[in-house]
Amino acid sequence: MGASGAMMAAGAVTKAAGSYQQAQAQRSSLGYQASVAENNAAIAQDQASITEDNGQVSAMNQGLKVSQVLGSQRAQLAANGVDLGSGSANNLLTTTKVMGNRDVAQVTDNAMRQAWGYQTQASDDLANAKALNSMRDGISPGMSVASSLVGSAAQASSAWNTYAAANGKPSTGAELNKAWDSTKSTVSGWFN
Repeated sequence: MGASGAMMAAGAVTKAAGSYQQAQAQRSSLGYQASVAENNAAIAQDQASITEDNGQVSAMNQGLKVSQVLGSQRAQLAANGVDLGSGSANNLLTTTKVMGNRDVAQVTDNAMRQAWGYQTQASDDLANAKALNSMRDGISPGMSVASSLVGSAAQASSAWNTYAAANGKPSTGAELNKAWDSTKSTVSGWFN
């Protein structure tokens, strides 16, 4: 069992090193993905701010267009001697104001909705980054090594038990029970 035991030990060490490297790679990958999500959130937030600013400018430009149309209508009606304060002239000017204000409100609303979409995307990206960071923090390369070594120890124990049964040697369970009994009596002596 000597040479095969040495090979099993070498295999266990190699497997443990591979587990460590794999866990490190997973941590790095999740950290990178979280950074990308955080950057995407910052970009989405910037887009929301730009959209809000552009919406205000567009609404102001729409308001200026409405004012220009109203000014043109007043000048045209006044040049024709029409009383602007009553009748169909007043209705025309009122309708132009109402429709113009509606258009300004629509431009503002559209910009706010688009900005809200970017803000929602930013929130989603930040939540994704938080989840990725949490997953990254949950990966322990040291625990991967320990799990790998425990698995290898179980395989070695099984191989020893097979060898022991074939060659009249005590099994690992019998040896472990002896060691445990010895440890229990030593530890219990500490508390008496």
